[in-house]
Amino acid sequence: MLFAAAGALIFATAGGTSGLIFGRALINLGTSGCLMATFKTYVMWFTAERIPLSNGLQMVAGGLGAMAGTAPIEYAMIFTDWRGVFYDYLSISTKIQRHRQRAWNPRRPDRQILANL
Repeated sequence: MLFAAAGALIFATAGGTSGLIFGRALINLGTSGCLMATFKTYVMWFTAERIPLSNGLQMVAGGLGAMAGTAPIEYAMIFTDWRGVFYDYLSISTKIQRHRQRAWNPRRPDRQILANL
């Protein structure tokens, strides 16, 4: 998610095409781990016969989310420009990363019990 945050910052402040392309590439790199983690989870949880169905449903859900995400962005464009939207994305992805670091800290005592099993 930190790559996604850095990509959002680069994209929002880009002055040319190369900055826009590099920023979007970092955003895609940063969020690709979420999709791959989902696919890995499906491999671990489902039988081999169910993996194509689960992967297909995941892709459908992603497509529907991309379509459904256009309305809130359109509403946000009333208050800001496209750069402001990417600054918001920077803020959100940074907060998600901070939450993940706190939630999965292996030094926490309650996580030590699970690590020793």
